[in-house]
Amino acid sequence: MLDNASPEGQDNKTEWDAGNSNPAPSAVRSTETDQEPSLGDDLSALIDDGKAYVEAELTFQKSRASFAGQEAKAGIGFALAMFALLHLALIGIVVGLILALGPIVGFFPATGIVVGVLLLCTALFGWLAVRRFKGISRAFDNKKLETSPGDTA
Repeated sequence: MLDNASPEGQDNKTEWDAGNSNPAPSAVRSTETDQEPSLGDDLSALIDDGKAYVEAELTFQKSRASFAGQEAKAGIGFALAMFALLHLALIGIVVGLILALGPIVGFFPATGIVVGVLLLCTALFGWLAVRRFKGISRAFDNKKLETSPGDTA
């Protein structure tokens, strides 16, 4: 037996053409309503859309943070490898300088000269670093920030 009821439980008022399986041109559908959504429906839809947007944005930010963390980890690994190779290259330069100076002044004096120059460079760079750090602390010193030379107040 054929049932003319639609899945929503309403009768299907479509008239069928006898010679054809298509509905007749005069078919009328009664499932559509002429009412527009109410303000409450619009607000509910807006809230649902806002929740969906926030969830999508959170998911996106989590995936972006995960990507950034993975890239940072790989970057740190490559930076450590770079510094290790740089360190080995500098050791090679130091050994090469000692071997180059060895026949001229002797190997012990050559070692002393290279080590002395390296210690002088270390002291110079240390002194420059301390000056920079003191400059930072002076920038945050409250006594110097009370008035600046251009203030008229």
